[in-house]
Amino acid sequence: MATKPDDALEGVPARVWTRLADLANKYKSDDQDKIDAGAFKKLYSDSIENFHKDPKWVTVVEGSDTSESGVIDQIVGPWDLTVVDSVTVGVKGTYSPQSDGTWTISLTLALKVTGRVVWETTYSLSPENYYVRLQPNVGIAKADVTIGLYGQKRCLQVSGNACYWWFAYRCVDFNQTLLCFM
Repeated sequence: MATKPDDALEGVPARVWTRLADLANKYKSDDQDKIDAGAFKKLYSDSIENFHKDPKWVTVVEGSDTSESGVIDQIVGPWDLTVVDSVTVGVKGTYSPQSDGTWTISLTLALKVTGRVVWETTYSLSPENYYVRLQPNVGIAKADVTIGLYGQKRCLQVSGNACYWWFAYRCVDFNQTLLCFM
């Protein structure tokens, strides 16, 4: 017997869908239309339902994987780590090597649901503060993400898990080296 989306999403209050639509509209890109709670819920349930017909638990990393050495600011990313069809962790930033051998990197992390950003934050890292752990939770999707620059090669690594709601949370782990600066 096929799963009904309403059964799988039972227990998710209407206010969660309203809040997700509000967040998606707040962070929407120029090429995205505004969305309401009902349309957001339908996009999500259709996406997860399609995923369950042919599940592929894969993590896809897209974006630049090269770096030029030198003392100039570098745009890094954007990368999307796709957990399932409709939940993605996005990463982008600017790496700034210093003439004294130190560095800073400003990173923007996003949690996307059905291709729409519903949570975003920017964090700055340095040799003294070289990683950060963040735990966004937007009701039907959540993540536990650690991102930082590690080792002598200054490799930007992201690890953790991201989860989506379908009767209960279902989570997928990821661990990716996005690029090295040295």
